[in-house]
Amino acid sequence: MIGTSLKLANAVDVPHASRKTPVLLSLTLCLATTGLVSAYLIKEIDAQPEVAEVEVQEQFDRTPKTQRSIEEIVEQSSRSIGIVEGSQQHGSCFLVGDGLLVTNRHVIEGEYARDLRVSFPSAEDFAGQWFPVEVVGVSDDRDLALLRCDVDLPGLSIAPSDEFRKGSMALLIGSPGIGNGERLENAVHTGVFSTMLQFDGQYFHQLSIAINAGNSGGPVLNSDGQVAGVATLKSLVADLVAFGIPASEIAELIEAYYQTDSVSHKRHGGAHDARVAMHRLHFLTLLCSEACHDQLERHIAGRQTPSASDSQHLHEVSLYETELGFDMDKPLEKVLADENLRDCVKGDLSQIFQVYLSFKDLMSRRPDPAFAATLISLDERYLELFDKCCQDLDYRPELFLE
Repeated sequence: MIGTSLKLANAVDVPHASRKTPVLLSLTLCLATTGLVSAYLIKEIDAQPEVAEVEVQEQFDRTPKTQRSIEEIVEQSSRSIGIVEGSQQHGSCFLVGDGLLVTNRHVIEGEYARDLRVSFPSAEDFAGQWFPVEVVGVSDDRDLALLRCDVDLPGLSIAPSDEFRKGSMALLIGSPGIGNGERLENAVHTGVFSTMLQFDGQYFHQLSIAINAGNSGGPVLNSDGQVAGVATLKSLVADLVAFGIPASEIAELIEAYYQTDSVSHKRHGGAHDARVAMHRLHFLTLLCSEACHDQLERHIAGRQTPSASDSQHLHEVSLYETELGFDMDKPLEKVLADENLRDCVKGDLSQIFQVYLSFKDLMSRRPDPAFAATLISLDERYLELFDKCCQDLDYRPELFLE
């Protein structure tokens, strides 16, 4: 999956661990939060990717079609396009039938399923209503997820997988944020399908279109009003350079959903919540580890008195545990009680939680002869558990980098 850097257009400085913490050598972490980072849910590329042009077989029907106006497409499709939000962030989504919704995986990965809800601002019959959702499908290799809600609205049509019309109209409908907790509901953006390209081994539509935070997960429609892709990425260094996941990838995920049973769908939901718990534990553990390394560094340098960084670290941990709902005891208890969650994952999370508590305890102590050895042991133990959990749970920190 494509990662992102900490360079965000409207981000404030989010505490992250320094080079002194071994745990951090392979990771860069940032969390999008309401109040700290304003629902910045279009993943961004901070450099132009090296792309390989892909020859596309244009096997679509070449017979003349009656072109539909943008107004007609918007009128027909917008009531099936929604806003998905959680306790900290929001993005866009769209129905594909039977209450099944498509969005980006990175839109929901920071939120427990119980905190997710959707609304359909253009559906007059459901104006102002919010619907709870289930996480019923997550792509293993693409930034896609499936949600399900109990709503009686039509789904959008998915474009044929072999169809790409270079230079044709691209129409994006979504709900970008505009700051201060405000957003534009089902705003319409138009551009063109520029080319197909390969980036990090995955194919994308490159779109010449303006998209912004909150558009992630919204449908990219073609001139026939069909879903040709999902808005996913934008460039940080070039205007009107955006990227969408092709319709064929959406169709594959939907097909996989219908080929599995309800037990499999529930497992996706349980695994999703476990990844959220892992992410929050990961973030808090790194904060505690950094604080311990700072204390040890001052001790070695002969500076025994508390520094401003001590209170800063304690404030950061307190902030993420309380104001952002990162208090781990009750949420983790609910995650571990899920009968659909594999035992190995439950074991991973339980052990990581104990390491986190050990870091917190160490952080509250003044360095003594055993401090350094304990810190090294905790760092090594955490790295071991972290790697195992990434494999067992398909936890990918880059999906949380907003």
